[in-house]
Amino acid sequence: MQIEHIQVTKTARCTTHGVLNSETAYIWVLLHGYAQLATDFIKSFESLNPEENFVIAAEGLSRFYTKGFSGRIGATWMTSEDRENDIKDNIRYMEQVAEHFRLSDYSNAQIIVLGFSQGVATATRWAANTQLPIAAFVMYAGEMATEYQAKPLAATFTKAKNILVAGENDPLLQLFNKDKISEVFEGNYFRYISFDGAHEINENSLSDILDCLK
Repeated sequence: MQIEHIQVTKTARCTTHGVLNSETAYIWVLLHGYAQLATDFIKSFESLNPEENFVIAAEGLSRFYTKGFSGRIGATWMTSEDRENDIKDNIRYMEQVAEHFRLSDYSNAQIIVLGFSQGVATATRWAANTQLPIAAFVMYAGEMATEYQAKPLAATFTKAKNILVAGENDPLLQLFNKDKISEVFEGNYFRYISFDGAHEINENSLSDILDCLK
């Protein structure tokens, strides 16, 4: 058996909140968790002031029925199958998202890259490879991609505010070690934000993230 890889054009979906203009102070680029959709995920960020914040929620390129052959639909960034090509595709995809919204034109705005749960790994890989200046790298209820945890850190993470956020009652909290992650960023900016909650986006934590950039 021989395997051939063919690059194809695919239509991806993003949702936004706010208006991107010269007055925008913060640009949020969101990567959702497993089995979520961008249309649902962005709702947790709609409390952000749209006059100061522009939010982009990118959606994973693979959608599926979460149970059986109908009903609720979710998306995923990748699986273990053909992993390396999915990683490359996701990095290219996120670069195209940045180009579509012309993020490099808004030099006065601070860019926040936030991955949630499964999305943290993909957020890590894109943040480490983009030429955009990343002001904050937020690991929300998830751990950064393991291949980027070794020293020396990628330049992005030596310049960005690196922030880990998690609910105190998150059942997946045991899957990532905040002390280990803190050691990864030793000598660089790192902050851990916790809240009373589970595996979810907490509205108050968004304000805490912004406080790190003020």
